[in-house]
Formats: sequence, C-alpha cells, structure tokens
Amino acid sequence: MKRIAFVSLIVACAIAMGYQAAASVAPRTIMPPQGFTVLTKDDSGWVARATINYGFEFQNRSIDVSSYLPDADGEYKIRIKHGPEGMANLDSVTFGAGDANYDAHAIFDVASNEDLLNKLRASDSDVINAHSSTIEARFVVPGTKHTRTPLRLSIRGREEDPNDIPGGPCAYPSTLHPIDEHVASLTYRMGQNEGSLIVDGKLSRNDQLGQPLFESFTEPISGHPDGYTYGYVKNDDHFLYGAIDFTPDNTFDGLEDFGALLIYTRRRAGSAFRSPWAT
Repeated sequence: MKRIAFVSLIVACAIAMGYQAAASVAPRTIMPPQGFTVLTKDDSGWVARATINYGFEFQNRSIDVSSYLPDADGEYKIRIKHGPEGMANLDSVTFGAGDANYDAHAIFDVASNEDLLNKLRASDSDVINAHSSTIEARFVVPGTKHTRTPLRLSIRGREEDPNDIPGGPCAYPSTLHPIDEHVASLTYRMGQNEGSLIVDGKLSRNDQLGQPLFESFTEPISGHPDGYTYGYVKNDDHFLYGAIDFTPDNTFDGLEDFGALLIYTRRRAGSAFRSPWAT
C-alpha cells in the first residue's frame, strides 16, 4: 500500500550563477570579456577593423564598413571573432545602407562550417553561443546603391563576465528557504499524473508531460529574455519525476546553470496526517 499521499515542492533554477550556486562552482579561470572583433578582407588577408563591446543585456551595435567593402574579392563579407575571454552570445548580424537592408545569403561558423543563417539573419532571441568563435557573414548588395550611403553593419549581442553575473536563482512558487507551515509550496497528489519520464535532460513528446503543475512568467535580470517557466511532475510505482521548461534560458552557461526540486512529503496513518513535515 502506498503511504505517501501528498508531496509539496519548491522548484529552483538559475540561468546564471547566483548566490545559491556560488559555493558549489569551481573558481573561475575565464577572464572578463574583451569584445567582438570585426574583420574584413584585403589583399593581405583578414584584417581587424574594429572592436565592439557589450554588456550582459542584449544590445544593438552598428559600425560603418564603407571603407572596407566590397573587399579584395569584390564581395560583401565580414567576420566577427570573439576570443576566449568571458562568455558571449549573438542574436543577429544584419547589413544595410540608409533605410535599405541587404539580405545575408550565408552565415556560418568558420571552424565548424555550421550553418547559422536561420539563427542570425534576424533578431528573435534565438541566439548562439559565440564564445571563442569566428562567424562569417556574406551579404547581397544590389547595384551601386551603397556608394550613396554609408554601409552599416549591425550586430545584436551580449557579453558576460563569469566573475560578475547579476541576480540569483528563480524559485517557484516564491522561496528557497526551508519549508514550514507558513511558506508557499506546490502540492502534487500521488497518481495525479501517472507515468514515467526518460531522464536524459531533454523534453520531448514521448515524455507525455501532461498539464504543467505550474506556469509562471519570469523576468530575468541577467540579460536573458522574459518568458514563461513550466514545471511538470509525474510518478509511477517507483519514482517521482520532475521536469522544468525554463524558456528564458536561451544561452549556454555550462556549470553556471542548475536546477533543483525540493520535495517535502506528508504521510498519514489512518485518516490523520502526521505532523510536522518530513523530508
């Protein structure tokens, strides 16, 4: 006979290091970010033309590249390089002159040749990890319109110093402190959503998550976009499963990301619940 009738849960997750994660993360070896370097090609090869720096919030930065394009090959192409210092993300790389915008026909990672056109052709918060990467973008510029107006390269990105990431973990419903009779929590009744999950770190249709136990609109202060967080709980005869879909987390931060599911159980003998809460 199953003796655990209810469980109470607090969910915590972070999209960057916060005060709860600091004690468990190894000391940093990554230096503060040094910006993105913009390169164009001349007869001697690829030449650095400018450095663009960003904060941890996504920002649009533009530079005039009229003096460098078309390049030595007669093409409109640029490279954007980020070094090993700090963490970095790119949302879009666009090109234009005045009110005209010129379409990119190719954007790719120089080292891996990964196609990034759909990721970076427009700003949509579907970002890439640009740390230690060199990205090449090629554009189509029709006719000679560029001769009348300066050519504008616009890059939407962000940089992050691993030693100084603002904020702390997000908690649902509202707290990370030990539970007591006065702290809000989420309640799940065993058998409420029966079934198992494939514990592989990925959410898929095969998991048949059902309705979320909670959904909450999250507004991070770490430079990530606003979005909803969904929490799912299931159980079978042996295990209690939890899954979090943390939609604001659109960057890869390695060990700086974490999630925790704090579970408090309540048992009963006969018809009376035993007190206090048991873990």
